Amino acid sequence: SCPDNQCCSKKGYCGTTSGYCSLGQGCQKDYGKCAEGRCGKSWGSCPEGQCCSKKGYCGTSSGYCSLGQGCQKDYGKCAEGRCGKLWGSCPEGQCCSKKGYCGTNSNYCSPSQGCQSDYGKCIENRCGIDYGNCPEGQCCSKKGYCGTTSGYCSLGQGCQKDYGKCAEGRCGTLWGPCPEGQCCSKKGYCGTSSSYCLLSKGCQADFGICDDL
Repeated sequence: SCPDNQCCSKKGYCGTTSGYCSLGQGCQKDYGKCAEGRCGKSWGSCPEGQCCSKKGYCGTSSGYCSLGQGCQKDYGKCAEGRCGKLWGSCPEGQCCSKKGYCGTNSNYCSPSQGCQSDYGKCIENRCGIDYGNCPEGQCCSKKGYCGTTSGYCSLGQGCQKDYGKCAEGRCGTLWGPCPEGQCCSKKGYCGTSSSYCLLSKGCQADFGICDDL
């Protein structure tokens, strides 16, 4: 054995630096001390299944395994694709989902589905089948954006009522045409009575039917 506090290298020499004491470099713990739990450029790799932290220690918790906290993947495993309070941030350009995974589709990036903006990007103001619902009080446009003007809220312009509110019953230059079979009144509302459908009362023929055409 080596003298007290010295390590026995893979080649059978005694010393105290990482070349002698690193288990990853073959330190023989039966013949001297070894630097248990160290890793990195000086110490080598962690035992199988463990992660090498930013400061060069081996372990298995998020403090060791999170890439966002500096896990060194050249010297052990790292928790690829995790994010959040425990794991840190996603790689640039990725979103952190509600459950703490990194990705780029709506399940990860939509605020309405829990995207965590502190740990990655989030795609604000998107909606529809891929992104989910708009915030309360907003409308989802034909192209999948949230807003409150006629371009978002008009059913005639494709407002998606499954993913937000829509301006039911509006029509005209801003809102577009009425549903088939309805008339657009002077004030821009859809209906079927004479107050909506008579040209003499301002029925807008460009946005619905008018009875006295």
